Amino acid sequence: MNRDHGNGSARNHEALSGEVVRPKSMRALAKELGVTHTELWRWKLMAEIPEAEFERLMDEMQERGQPLTTRALADYARRRRGDWIPDDIEHCPHCGEPIRRRG
Repeated sequence: MNRDHGNGSARNHEALSGEVVRPKSMRALAKELGVTHTELWRWKLMAEIPEAEFERLMDEMQERGQPLTTRALADYARRRRGDWIPDDIEHCPHCGEPIRRRG
């Protein structure tokens, strides 16, 4: 087995058998898990929130009577990392292009 990581594409991985294994796309993984791509994308964002902060946020949302939705938590994660986009323009989660303008 060749252990030289300098050769080949960065997107390909060599399995123990020597075969090249490509990582699954988010869409393929979502399909395999039986969820939508959007759900998987939101879960990934929510996983970026540290556990203590996540618990505090959930408690605050419950106290204010806000619904505990994956969208609300994913939106919080996006604001936290600084890539929040205002609600009046919806952007594609893949390329960032505007896909719908509200209002």
